[in-house]
Amino acid sequence: MSEMLKLITEGRTTELKAKRLVHFHRMKIIESYSEADDVCYLFFYQNRFTAAVRGDFAKNSYLENAMQKGIQFEPAHPLMAMFLKSQPKTLQDKPLKQLMKSLMQKYPPHEAILILSFLDSYLPKDTIIEMMKTFYFDFRRNGKLKHAFEILSSMLEFDPENEWTLDMANHIDYIKYSSKPGRASFQEDIAAFHQKNRYESYLELRTILSNDTSSVDLLSIDIDHLRSMKHPADEQCKQIVKNLSQAFREHELIDVLKDLVDHTPDNKPLKQQLISLYLRLEKYELAVDAWLEDPCEHLKDQIFSLFQNQSLNIDELNLDKLQSCLGSMADQAGFDSLLDQTMPHLLHKWELTEVHDWLQPLYAKHSTNPSLLKIKQMQEIMDDPDKQLELGELYHDLQLHQKAIDCFNWEMELNPDDPEPVKKLVKIYSELGKKEESKSYMYIYNNLLKGSSIS
Repeated sequence: MSEMLKLITEGRTTELKAKRLVHFHRMKIIESYSEADDVCYLFFYQNRFTAAVRGDFAKNSYLENAMQKGIQFEPAHPLMAMFLKSQPKTLQDKPLKQLMKSLMQKYPPHEAILILSFLDSYLPKDTIIEMMKTFYFDFRRNGKLKHAFEILSSMLEFDPENEWTLDMANHIDYIKYSSKPGRASFQEDIAAFHQKNRYESYLELRTILSNDTSSVDLLSIDIDHLRSMKHPADEQCKQIVKNLSQAFREHELIDVLKDLVDHTPDNKPLKQQLISLYLRLEKYELAVDAWLEDPCEHLKDQIFSLFQNQSLNIDELNLDKLQSCLGSMADQAGFDSLLDQTMPHLLHKWELTEVHDWLQPLYAKHSTNPSLLKIKQMQEIMDDPDKQLELGELYHDLQLHQKAIDCFNWEMELNPDDPEPVKKLVKIYSELGKKEESKSYMYIYNNLLKGSSIS
């Protein structure tokens, strides 16, 4: 569900629905929409609301780059909920001219430049360049040539074709800096952010952010790093999941791990941790479905045991996955065990013919499997009046008591003098703990035996 926010601009209030969170280095961007479906981007620098702009961003703009390359979170993701929960629900906006003045007063030049860079779709580029020049000349006048050169480097990153900036950067005063291109600190951080999929850069970025930012930032890069890891080292994966488990409640952690598994379906350690969490929270159907997608030996016994649990709801399982899993299993003992545990659930859910049809793809590879042979036999005799006693016994073997009872009752109707189906009913009702019913059929059974002996 999308989070609702209020934006106040010059006394006018706009209701906004948050649709996406993008984390780009120290900036968080909320993509939101008004009731009229007009887009509005909300900027939070270092997790504090900084600016709001309306309308789509320009192609090849700095904001477009951030929205494409930043770490993405949808409204259902717990991290987006965590971030929005940390923010006020009502945000006070400033007109862009007032915002520009405020940035110059509130932030160091390299941070103000970063914030301004995100607004290049909504402010004339020349205006932003002039503000950058203001910072540059301020450092130049005060003899801070290194800082002045860093501003020039930032300007070139923002606008690489600007002739004035190119001329200034080549000035003789900056030769000693140009051999080791200086960068404002935020640019160094952004360089690490762009390479965050490399483990070394990820660790470097985590160190940088841990010094002066909130847990949301650290969790975000943890999640992003796991999303990008196709073949993670098990210890790396465990450590990051440990970080996540300390930050999120268990029901939130499920959604976090599901998101990670969706991004990296080949990440077996992640999938196993998700299944283990499902099992711990007794979400058995979800555990079974997740395991069926990529069966692993590690959790096989726990998953197989769930099929012995009568509380497992077969209606909530993906039966296509179950069928595919059974069909691809090379381990004959594992196949036999899983099929044996599955069969009663299928027969509870479907009629015998439907179960037989569902099992058809398995017969070619496992034609001698006892359970498959049993279902085939049951299918062949299900409508034969002379085979109802046999069919009832087969149902009884599968612990399908009611279907067995139906067969034995039919046999009683067809052969009222035969004590055998009555004997079966006595046994079933006794097993079910239904003493009165068992007693009644025992009475009938004894009478049949007496009648048989008299005759």
